Amino acid sequence: QHIPGGMDLSCIESVGKGTAIDSLAAIKHLVYDTKQLTWDQLLDAIECNWEGREAIRQLCLNAPKYGNGIEWVDNIGNDIYKVVLEYLHRHPRSKPGQSTMARIIPITFHVPAGKVTFATPTGRPAGEYLSEGISPAHGMDVKGPTVTMHSMARATAAAYKEKGANLINMKFSPANVAGETGTQRLVQIIRTWCRLK
Repeated sequence: QHIPGGMDLSCIESVGKGTAIDSLAAIKHLVYDTKQLTWDQLLDAIECNWEGREAIRQLCLNAPKYGNGIEWVDNIGNDIYKVVLEYLHRHPRSKPGQSTMARIIPITFHVPAGKVTFATPTGRPAGEYLSEGISPAHGMDVKGPTVTMHSMARATAAAYKEKGANLINMKFSPANVAGETGTQRLVQIIRTWCRLK
């Protein structure tokens, strides 16, 4: 993409940040911390797409999830982000005026990408859509929008010039944003995100 003023910009797009965070959190929690599963049990269940392994799938579905204000889970997301940003920072493009940015704006690509992705340690079956943008996996954030925003902020807090824009997709019940009261709620949510920088 050519930007007025002479800069050429390349972007690295990623898909499924929430799915990746939840997968690593499940591995950490179930295999290493609580030792409820072995690597072999988890890999076998994933390779079988959970068929005949529903008990293992339930353990994975109930492992700690991104978007619920769990600091160590959110920090996994931050570590993933920093690996990419640090690489881009250490390996700039060779010509002056060229830049590469990392951003997470999949629009709807998380759906077709999920169709070709194996089952994941989150309990997600093969072929199901991945998480969208920097938002948690669908239905996994259960503590409300402000807690979710704090998790997203913690998972993306990185000061690099290579950091691009990210997509947040939050869904609300129409009743929660109806009328003047609903509009005020929505304004408060937007202001909260802005305050989190």
